[in-house]
Amino acid sequence: MEVMAGLTQEELDFKEQPRKWVCSENLAKHIGNAVTILCKVMERVDENKIIVSDMVGQITCTCNNEELFLFAEKDDYVQLEGWALSETEIQCCSLEELKDEATNDETVLLRTKAALMMDQYSAVVYAQ
Repeated sequence: MEVMAGLTQEELDFKEQPRKWVCSENLAKHIGNAVTILCKVMERVDENKIIVSDMVGQITCTCNNEELFLFAEKDDYVQLEGWALSETEIQCCSLEELKDEATNDETVLLRTKAALMMDQYSAVVYAQ
């Protein structure tokens, strides 16, 4: 419970939301919702903004906490969680760097295809 005590109300609200898998092709459908995406860092614009790719398209990711992107480097594979702000932008709440040897461009593309399929059959996948 001590970990939860250090979170802001926005972070607590986010943690309680279902976070659907998205990709650049279906992000517009999820504007305003909590989302998760596996991607590759293409460019670090500044402390609060990075550009990522899901091997199909690019997405701008922003954050309010400059420490969130502190170690995000070009060509890193990351899983981002946050709020879909537009068809090309996510407000990030969480970033996890993936250093597994199995994570590569093909893995990211496969996750992109899986995200599209999960979106197509969301009633079954997400038990809605």
